[in-house]
Amino acid sequence: MPRPEPRAAALACLVAALLAACSERQQRHGADTADSVDQRATGEHGDLTVGPAFTSAELRGSAGGPRDARELGDSCRGHIAAAPGHIVHVDEPALLTFDVTPDGSGVLDTTLAVVGPDGSAACADDTRDLDPMVARLFEPGDYRVWVGVTGDVAAPYRLGIEAGVHTPEPLTLGGRFPAPIRDGAPAARIDDGAFGGVRFAAETAAVELPGQAGGTRPGTDLAPTCRGWFPAVPSHAVLVDADVELTLHVHSDGDTTLALVAPGGEVTCADDEDGLDPVIRQSMPPGRYAVYVGAYDEQAAPTYSLLVSR
Repeated sequence: MPRPEPRAAALACLVAALLAACSERQQRHGADTADSVDQRATGEHGDLTVGPAFTSAELRGSAGGPRDARELGDSCRGHIAAAPGHIVHVDEPALLTFDVTPDGSGVLDTTLAVVGPDGSAACADDTRDLDPMVARLFEPGDYRVWVGVTGDVAAPYRLGIEAGVHTPEPLTLGGRFPAPIRDGAPAARIDDGAFGGVRFAAETAAVELPGQAGGTRPGTDLAPTCRGWFPAVPSHAVLVDADVELTLHVHSDGDTTLALVAPGGEVTCADDEDGLDPVIRQSMPPGRYAVYVGAYDEQAAPTYSLLVSR
């Protein structure tokens, strides 16, 4: 058998080596790609793709974990798992509502964090009673979703995702709280409380009291259900002259909380009834009511306006 020419033999060896190297590279690339896909689409409790024909879906999981949700963003609350519960992939811009409800009996205070492709977090707590909701426009990409709890006990939940923006009834115009009544007799200001108070009668018009929230006193000093940090003395006082139902609504750019101490010592607490703003509405017999406006974070001291209205 004739021996191949040296140049031809060298060329054949080179071709064989290149083919082997190419095959090995393709295999390695395939493995890397598979790893990448697995990492992108692994939520602990199931994932979802939102396409053009999407209407609604429900995911289930277990809320809570050892991680502080504030690691995701300053406005996030509760304890969450180390890894996201779900990955939601959005194919094209879509208006979506993420709505968490407990899956079972008992009272569960859940929180929600949705982290977008750019790393920004949309967080919610107590949007509807104790249940969180995020409703907004979602750009294309992968969204990591955590469902947390405000306590230390993990509990099952249902996460409903629906096309469109479906928010709770507005706070005014027939919603959970009536619109403030601005017609009536002017409120009489009184020098009571760190930022002043007001005297309220059955025909008094709505009034706003400015102040600065926060302090060194933990809310649990006032009542076990009070959140945040409060001043040592009341922020305001409301003197009620006759039986009246009032709304106290704090408006602030910061995350505020609210505590109302009745003449008999009963304490009502509020947090996040209107976004990050607290709201209390209740019947008030005559007497002096001490109002404490707190900050959720101990180091914060946001300014606010307290609306008091029938």
